[in-house]
Amino acid sequence: PLSNLPIENFRRIASYITEMAGKKGRSISLAPSFTYPAGLGENPKEWLSKIMEYSEAGADTILIDFSMTRVPLSMAISMLKEFSKVVFPKYQTYTI
Repeated sequence: PLSNLPIENFRRIASYITEMAGKKGRSISLAPSFTYPAGLGENPKEWLSKIMEYSEAGADTILIDFSMTRVPLSMAISMLKEFSKVVFPKYQTYTI
């Protein structure tokens, strides 16, 4: 899907894909994409809110797209450092 897909559209797509995967006995991973800062937000409170909303709707992973808004490398690095401090402790990846 395109970046910054509205939550209503994501829920509809996630529901359909999950249903189809279940019928075929397959597992899926849903990963919405957000541009930074326009789609994801500019501060930790916005990031957490967006991630929680999409996680509850079925997202397994979040993709952050810096290229569409031409974010300078230094700004992207700074954002990712802050993002990892704030978001990762709340949404840890579980591996087998």
